[in-house]
Amino acid sequence: ASVEIQERLCQEAWPANLGIRVRVAVHSGAGDFRDGDYYGPEVNRCARIRALAHGGQTLLSSVTESQVKDRIRPDVGVKSLGVIQLRGLKEPEHIFQLAIPGLRSDFPPLKVEESPYEPPPIDQRIQFTDAPDGTSLAFAVAGEGPPLVKAANWLNHLEFDWHSPIWRHWMHAFTQKHRLIRYDERGSGLSDWRPEALTFETWVDDLETVVDAAGLERFPLVGISQGGAVSVEYARRHPEKVSKLILYGAYVQGWRLRAEHVDEIVEREALITLTKTGWGKENPAYRQVFTSRFMPEASVEQMNWFNELQRNSTSPENAIRLQEITSSIDVTEAASAVTVPTLVLHARMDGSIPFEQGRRLAALIPGARFVPLESRNHILLETEPAWAHFLEEFYAFLN
Repeated sequence: ASVEIQERLCQEAWPANLGIRVRVAVHSGAGDFRDGDYYGPEVNRCARIRALAHGGQTLLSSVTESQVKDRIRPDVGVKSLGVIQLRGLKEPEHIFQLAIPGLRSDFPPLKVEESPYEPPPIDQRIQFTDAPDGTSLAFAVAGEGPPLVKAANWLNHLEFDWHSPIWRHWMHAFTQKHRLIRYDERGSGLSDWRPEALTFETWVDDLETVVDAAGLERFPLVGISQGGAVSVEYARRHPEKVSKLILYGAYVQGWRLRAEHVDEIVEREALITLTKTGWGKENPAYRQVFTSRFMPEASVEQMNWFNELQRNSTSPENAIRLQEITSSIDVTEAASAVTVPTLVLHARMDGSIPFEQGRRLAALIPGARFVPLESRNHILLETEPAWAHFLEEFYAFLN
């Protein structure tokens, strides 16, 4: 089919200097068919290969080449273009090109793109402060400009996040025009892993502590996932400090309170049991369960990073305590009392936090604007269209 596509396009009687030349890539693998289209890591790999091609060029992955080399049309040749490191993917790919008789085959070198996951050329300054109960909290400041505060969420690690393909593009976006202040919640990251108290109230108190330690008077506040609930409560308490509130993937009620069927609670409790037995083990199969819930469309590299983020961010005991706390969060009353301008964004097919929770949160906060994003990922990936949509809405709201 790809050979015929190129032949027909070449044979078409195009107007002078207006001929269409398309890039074609063929890769073989299992995809997730949904709503008339395919999704998943194999589709992403094919898209990366296609991005290397020039107009009129047809590329094959090594998997496809091995499957078709003995069955392809006899007059069509296959030549190796070498092993290429595809952006965003951990394993390199051996790329092949079809040589179709009568069509161009002497293309320039492949258009190898630099990885979008290069660390941003911004230094972060990590500092420490103590909460009222003596718990040591780590926070970081990066970038220049007016302040922007990000509440902690599951899971953070100030140093590890800065270099990971999971959170690095978020940090880069937040520091483009602002001085970003973020912190590790108690029990995780560079903060104290053995706090005496670990509750939703202490999370809100810790945000207050970091804001005071950074000397901030007024700022936009970003809350992601569980950090959204913390941000809502903080905004209710301190409307004089929060100029704008941005919530992504957030929820009104924790998983035990919002469950509509007992099976949902049983499933979550099974995850807690899994945490007890597998969180600290070298085999990432246990932590992969969480990764798949957060980023079903992540590449192998991204999944590996998230697996390691979990292991480096907190202990199995704290991971269990954190999950229990999130189960009973309820900011229904607090959301109704928020008075600051608010933007709520939520992935329509979020596998971790139901879309309905984002919709309900926006409905509760007076005057909030709600933006659905077309994604299955709870943590948006840099390469998906939903990320570009998020940035457009984020910058427009702040401006």
